[in-house]
Amino acid sequence: MTGKTCRIASLIVIGLYHLGYPEFRRPQVLLIIAGVGVQSLACLLTGSPLPAVAGHVAMHLAAVLHGMESVAQLPPHY
Repeated sequence: MTGKTCRIASLIVIGLYHLGYPEFRRPQVLLIIAGVGVQSLACLLTGSPLPAVAGHVAMHLAAVLHGMESVAQLPPHY
């Protein structure tokens, strides 16, 4: 698989995963896919998985700190 094909496949898998949660069955899932796309691009440009891992951890920390009032949440909330 080429880098571009791998990146597109990654975005599709991430989108489908998040659509499995009721909280993300709205256009909001596009924000998640966009964020993952940026992280994936950073990973490809640097050749290191660190940007993707650090970005993912930062998004989860922000969701925990901002709680239920924030736009994006950590699923599930039931």
